[in-house]
Formats: sequence, structure tokens, C-alpha cells
Amino acid sequence: MIRHHEALASTSEAHEEVSARCETVLNTTMAEMETYHSQKLEDFETLTKEHLDGEIQLYEQVRCVVYRISLDGRRLPGRLV
Repeated sequence: MIRHHEALASTSEAHEEVSARCETVLNTTMAEMETYHSQKLEDFETLTKEHLDGEIQLYEQVRCVVYRISLDGRRLPGRLV
């Protein structure tokens, strides 16, 4: 950034070239950061949905087992009542 500011302050052709290169690097870096951020959000959304789907499946399995045991009139393991 220091080189970029120095190049902007000067009017020589060499400084203009440095300034152009600095802007190119800055724009490329910002584009990469935007891509990273978008991919991070997509990955987090996918991970969250997969986790919730797993939690739903577990809850449904537990609920079915409890219902099946209650139909047999048995007590649940580990329950005192």
C-alpha cells in the first residue's frame, strides 16, 4: 500500500506502472477474499443442514423405539418409573 500511495503522489511513468500493478494485486486479492467468503458461507450452510438432518433422524429413531417399547408395555431401560 505504501508503494501505491507513493506512486499516486508521483507523475512519472514508472510510478504509474507501479500504481497499476498495485491496483491489479489489490483487485485480485479482494476477488479472492470474496470467493473465500462465499465458499465459507456455502460450506457452513451445508454443514448446518447435514447436522440438523442427522439430529432429526436420531430424534425420529428414538421416538420410534420409545413408542414401540410402550406398545409392549415394557419399561424403558434405566427408568425408575
